[in-house]
Amino acid sequence: MVEACDGPAIARLATTADTLRPLLQPDEPIEVMVVAGVGAVSVRRTMVTAVVTGILSGGTMMLAVRPQSMYIALTDRRLFFVDVNRLSARPPRMVMEIPRNAVRTEGLRKGPLGLTLRTTLVDGSERGLTMVFAHPAKADGRALTAALPQLSREIR
Repeated sequence: MVEACDGPAIARLATTADTLRPLLQPDEPIEVMVVAGVGAVSVRRTMVTAVVTGILSGGTMMLAVRPQSMYIALTDRRLFFVDVNRLSARPPRMVMEIPRNAVRTEGLRKGPLGLTLRTTLVDGSERGLTMVFAHPAKADGRALTAALPQLSREIR
């Protein structure tokens, strides 16, 4: 997982692990830690943002909306979501924690042009939580998805 990362990325992973350590039980190891975009952005919202910024800037600038990047840490008991703030030196902030036995995945799907992988976590609620793994993190996305139980095909 860490071999393909550059120096700052390794430092961010280490800082995130340090943030989670006080929350972990003594015998609870971090099995997988990945960076992923969490959530979904509708096509409509993307188009509206692009059009509005294009009009306001006179066509000199366009903005794209994307899911929020988070570190996802999987232990043998829980799944942690930690906010990634790459623009400041603020310490990472834990956003959410889900018991591992309450989560299933819908498997991996390729994103547009095959540059991303997508999966959805399902915890019994109506809507799942979509995670998008960018091209450099595809292997980590596969590792996380393989470590979690798959949703059976009959329920889909």
